Amino acid sequence: VVTIGQCRPLAKTVRFNVLEVEPASETKPINVRKQFRQF
Repeated sequence: VVTIGQCRPLAKTVRFNVLEVEPASETKPINVRKQFRQF
């Protein structure tokens, strides 16, 4: 699981800072679409 923090500078570009990187478990695959819906 990768915890990503959203950082918006004055520019319109959006930077994503990786806060935590955890090994993905086999029982719970990472759903990228659900992960990035809040952004």
